[in-house]
Order: sequence, then structure tokens, then C-alpha cells
Amino acid sequence: MQLYALGFTNAGENVTAGSVAFLREGAIRMVDVDEKSLKKAENTAVRYLQQINRNDFTASPGRFCSRCDYASICKWKGGKEPDAKVITKTVVVEKEGKPILPSFSDDEVMYACDVFMKELKGRNSHAALKALKHLIRYTDGEEKETARAISEQLSVRADHGLDVPVEIVHAGEVLAESVRSRS
Repeated sequence: MQLYALGFTNAGENVTAGSVAFLREGAIRMVDVDEKSLKKAENTAVRYLQQINRNDFTASPGRFCSRCDYASICKWKGGKEPDAKVITKTVVVEKEGKPILPSFSDDEVMYACDVFMKELKGRNSHAALKALKHLIRYTDGEEKETARAISEQLSVRADHGLDVPVEIVHAGEVLAESVRSRS
């Protein structure tokens, strides 16, 4: 409703009130159309448009998941990452002087690799960086160093709005294959 009010305001109309009618319930809900509410709605719309332009369609789990038409097939299972394990503290256990990584399901690892490769091959540095930050938790040792190096390169590219070059895509493929092979 605020976007409609913003449009009318920008067209020179004096908008003083707004409401939404819920026909099934027979209810009317008033909507704020003050300057602050209109600016917030505009900022939200601009943010969504920027994400669309970057091909950033990352799931945003939240209170609307229960009403989503795709909840039954969503990999995020109505707001949760598939088979996600919440890790708030990592305890490094060593066996024969080598760290043992926390246990993750194969589905988690494969999903993280798939998302990273999809974003990387889409050449969108911002989306690829975001996916890599998720994937990096499944790496260790040399893989983690490689992931950090790729992350640095993607970060610079994302900051400057640059696409992902084929060399980084290739390095990402090698990293993802290495991570997959351990699962």
C-alpha cells in the first residue's frame, strides 16, 4: 500500500490515509502513509530491485514461510536450511595431531557446493561470495586456505561490481570437487 501512496505522492497527489480490505474476513486495516513509512517502503523496494538485478534470489526464511506457495518443495523447508545444524561453538578435536572437523550430513555439504557452483557459474560475484561464505564452514586445511583466497578475490569484484572471471570459476570448481569428494 505504501508504494501506491508513494506513487500518488510523486504524481502530486496529497495522500493522507491508506487501508487494505480483507474481503474474506470483512475487515479493513489502516496502513501508515506518513513520510517515514513511505521512505521505508521505497528503500525496501529499491533493495529488492537491486537483489533482482544481481540475480540474488537467496532464500530469506522468516514469518512468511508458512504462507509460501513453494513451502512444500523448498530446500529451506519452510524457513530452515536443509538438515542444518546450528553451530554456535566449534570444539576442535585432534586425533594423532590432526584436527577432526565437526560432522555434517552429506546433504548439507552437497547443497552448499551446488549453490556455490550455481552462483559462481552465473558470474555474479556478490551472490558467489555469499554462497562461498556458507560453503567455507565445510572446509579445512588447504581447502579453507583456497576458499579464503577465492573469497578475497570475489570480495574485491563484488565491491567494484565486477563479474567472476573464468579463472575464479575454475578454482571454485576444483574447491567444490575437493569438498564433495570428502563427503
